This record gives sequence, structure tokens and C-alpha cells, in this order.
Amino acid sequence: EKKTQRNSAVQLEKYRDEASRMQVILNSLGQMSEQLKFQVENERQENLVERKEALQRAEENEHKLKVQVENFQKLQDERDLLLASESHLRSEISAKISQVENFQLEKKQLEIDLRAELDLIKSEFREKEVQLEFKLKILETTSAEISAKLLDLLNSGEFSDTEINFGGKIFRLHRCILQLEIPKIFNLRTENFQVETGRILLEYVYAKKFAILSEISEKTRMELQELTETLQLDQLHHLLISSEISPKFQDDVQDVMERLFQQRFQLGCDFKLKIQDENLWVHRCILATSSQFFRRIFNSNFQEALSGPNLHS
Repeated sequence: EKKTQRNSAVQLEKYRDEASRMQVILNSLGQMSEQLKFQVENERQENLVERKEALQRAEENEHKLKVQVENFQKLQDERDLLLASESHLRSEISAKISQVENFQLEKKQLEIDLRAELDLIKSEFREKEVQLEFKLKILETTSAEISAKLLDLLNSGEFSDTEINFGGKIFRLHRCILQLEIPKIFNLRTENFQVETGRILLEYVYAKKFAILSEISEKTRMELQELTETLQLDQLHHLLISSEISPKFQDDVQDVMERLFQQRFQLGCDFKLKIQDENLWVHRCILATSSQFFRRIFNSNFQEALSGPNLHS
């Protein structure tokens, strides 16, 4: 029993030592736990600070990113505006170029039109100048001289281009004068009228010369009344009806010559003058009647013109 008790005491001592050692271990563990808790707490606090800082940095980065995105969007918008402005500017430039090209075309066309109009004005001016010279020439020539020359043209039949029969006599005449004064005569059967009637009528048409009424037979007078009414020669018809003594109509001869020149295109011009690159159509018979120079040229079949001035037909 004593031995057992000693063994139990020894065992109990061991247990006490073990318990004491375990207590020391527990105390150490407690200290280690406290230290660990403190360390964990410190680490937690540090982590919280780091997380807060990281979160703050993240928020700052997010804000910066948002600012960058906004700036990028603004840049994108500005780029779109610039592209739109560039497109609009290109369109405006293209439109301006088209306007300039159209303006140049219009300018060229205007220049062409102006040149054509200027040429027309020059041509009209030359025409007026020729007409004025012609009128001055007519004014310089007395009515009596013109009447005498036209009467010679009628009697000679020179440069005639048509014929009319009065009472079996063929009169060699000039179509331009007949078309001007009595165009309806080409539709009449003139052979049914006396030769004297035709002579008196033609002398009046050509030279505005009229015989004294007392020297005209009654039959001739009646035929003249019929003819002048048909041919609408009102002045002569009135004279025949009223029996007025008015044998002179020479003041009208200048008017005949002027109307012949003005209406030369409608009255069948048969001769062309070329004067300083300008073509002037006239009547051969009138030229020959008015100018000995042209009469010689026509009668010589243009041989005299070979050594004369710059004249072409």
C-alpha cells in the first residue's frame, strides 16, 4: 500500500507538473492568442486603411476615367462637327467652283453674244451709212434729173428683165420698179389695152410724168381710169376723175428711189456689190441709170471693172 501510495504520489506529482506545464502552455497560448488577435486586428485595420485607400484610388481612377470618357466623347463630337463642317465646306467649295465655271461659261457666251451684237450693230451702222449716203446722193440729184434718167431707162429697155404687152406692143421693163409701184399688173391681161394707155401708165410709174389731160383721148382716159383703180394708183386715178390739171409728179420720184433701196431684198435684187468685206445687194438697172460708171461696166460685160476699184458681183 505504501508503495502504491508512493507511486500514486509520484504519479500525482507528475500530474501536477504536467498540469503546471499545461498551464504554462495555456498561458503561452493565451498570450499568443492575444498577440495573434492584436496582430489580426492591426492587420485588419491596416487592410481597412489599404482598402479605403484602394477604394479611394479606385473612385479617383473611376472619376478620372469618367472625365476621360467625357473628354473623349467631346472630342468625338468635335470630330463629328469638324467632319460635318468639312463636308459642308467641300459642298460649298464645289458649289462655288460650279458657280465660277458657270460664270465663265456665261461670260464666254456673253462675249460671243456681245461680239455678235457688235457685229450686227456694225453691219446695221454700215447699212444706215450706205442708206444715208444713198439719200444724200438722191438729195444732190434733182427730181427732174432722176425722172429723166428713169424715163430713158423705160424708153431704152436697157437691163430689162420682164416684158408686158399693151395693144400688141411689147414693152421691155424692169420687175423691181413694177413690183414696187404696180405689183398687180402681172395678173392683168394688158394686151387688151391701147399702146398709148400703156405708154402713159408706164411713164407715170417710172418717171412720175403725166401727159396733159386735154391731149388724151376719151378712150385712153377711160382705160387709164380702169387701170389706175385696179392697180391702186390713187393719185393718178383721182387726177383722171377730177380732171385737175396737174401734169407734174416729180417730187415723188425721190421717194420711189428711196423705197427701191429700202425694199431691195423684197424686190428681187440682181447684183451684189462687195464693199470692204460687206455684201450689198442692189438692182442692176438702177445702178446703170444712176451711174455712167456702172452702165459702162454692165455694157462691157465687166471688162472695164478689171482695171477699176475693188468691185465684185
